[in-house]
Amino acid sequence: MIIGFTEIAIIAGLPRIGAQPGMFLLMILSAFFFSVAAMQIKRLRRMDYMSVNAWITLFGAPQAFLVSWIFETGQIQALSEATPPVFGAFIYMALFGGVIGQGLWHWLVQRYQTNQVMPFTILVPVMAVVFSILLLGEALTWQLALGGAITICGVAIIVLRGPDIIAA
Repeated sequence: MIIGFTEIAIIAGLPRIGAQPGMFLLMILSAFFFSVAAMQIKRLRRMDYMSVNAWITLFGAPQAFLVSWIFETGQIQALSEATPPVFGAFIYMALFGGVIGQGLWHWLVQRYQTNQVMPFTILVPVMAVVFSILLLGEALTWQLALGGAITICGVAIIVLRGPDIIAA
């Protein structure tokens, strides 16, 4: 956890929670429920993981719309001004990030020890940075490189050491 927080502090700087306390609380709740969901999916050994994913999506979409309605503005205007690449990105995220990505995640959680799978979620910000550099032309700074390296080392420590690291 220390490695993870160090990575976040290096990449993004110390968080400014006071500016958006509602968003911080939402992030904490989201992380909590993600953990609960991972434990529940682990128990559903014989369940079809794509069916579970479909139900999660069915119940999650209205919640996402509600959160957007409460915390954001200008959604109708943004939707009316969206270009084909924006709709393409939305379809890509829904198909690959939602259906395929979450489906594969559920499959992994069901088949491997939780402590071997969960550390890979820490790589999500690193991959976001990598793709923003490759696809959007963002600049690679020393903070991003150092934070990414620390994250990858932390994940490697957890995954390669296995369950005995928790007992240490």
